Amino acid sequence: MSWLLFVVACGPTPSQTVPDPPDPPDATDPAPTTDTSGPILPPGGTDTPTETGTPPPPTGYTAVDCAALPEPTYQDVLDLQPEEDFDFDGDGYMVYQSGSNIAGLSFYGDFKTIATNVAFDPSGVQVTASNQILVGAQDTGTIKLVDADAGTSQVLIGGLTQPNGIEVESTGRVYFTEFTTNGRIRWIDPVTLVQGTIDDDTYMPNGVVLSLDEQTLYVGGNVGVSDAAILAYHRTGPDTWDPVPTLLFDGGPGSDFDAVEVDECGNIYTIEYTLGRLLRISPDGSEVVELVTIDAAGFNEFNSIRWGNGIGGWRRDTLYVTNRQNVWQIQTYVLGKRHPATPADWTLPVD
Repeated sequence: MSWLLFVVACGPTPSQTVPDPPDPPDATDPAPTTDTSGPILPPGGTDTPTETGTPPPPTGYTAVDCAALPEPTYQDVLDLQPEEDFDFDGDGYMVYQSGSNIAGLSFYGDFKTIATNVAFDPSGVQVTASNQILVGAQDTGTIKLVDADAGTSQVLIGGLTQPNGIEVESTGRVYFTEFTTNGRIRWIDPVTLVQGTIDDDTYMPNGVVLSLDEQTLYVGGNVGVSDAAILAYHRTGPDTWDPVPTLLFDGGPGSDFDAVEVDECGNIYTIEYTLGRLLRISPDGSEVVELVTIDAAGFNEFNSIRWGNGIGGWRRDTLYVTNRQNVWQIQTYVLGKRHPATPADWTLPVD
């Protein structure tokens, strides 16, 4: 069994003053009270471990104003190596690569093998509304569909070059990128197998995510061959998109954006592959906020970020980040875009 260890890093900001330690208590002092001003604690108001040694997940969420988002809480999750990409399924498992297999790990450390011999080092993992798993298999140039219940996989589409980011529309349509110098951004209907191309010549397109209204497709890509960028493709019809994207954000030379996500306020999130800067970009691109810079102690390959889906302890207001060696969780307090596997009747349990 694997274990998840949560470490919360807290400290005074430069504008804060560290208070003097309190005087020792005496017999006349009142009994101490529970402090609720710190990080959100598990149910019951304590961080006492369960019998397994893992704290239960917090259940309460904080209601936020999209016009005045709070500062995130930086936390660290250890002892999990999900490789290139991961996602969360409807059974409460983080779904990720384990060798050539697709495996799952629960918030509490329960491990399971979902399907064997699927792909070597897949670059895209996406869970669908029916709890199937889409896998971008670079080694075979295919996108595979894994049946989690049967433990089997089949090819959805082949003939690809470096399939990478994967996104699922509410209709079930699958969007994906091919990570090459003349990369393509495409889609396929997994039922009818009807296909389409949005852009057939963009430099190294990577992560991909739809806006809340599914009228814009955000892609972690590049401007030319030097500047990393977030590109926005706009829908022009049910099956058509403008192949010329809007430049939402130019990261400049030295940047390299991989995964992208969207929150329920419409903001776009991305992380710089080597610098570890987690950025939040407003929907119109006018405001860019650096939420946190992750120090990976020399192994800076931050290649995936995911919102939890609200199932089994994986919080919908928390971004999970991997560099292939660790997983960090950054609690932003704003909900991520609803995940395909999140139940339709999921409601916000507000503190």
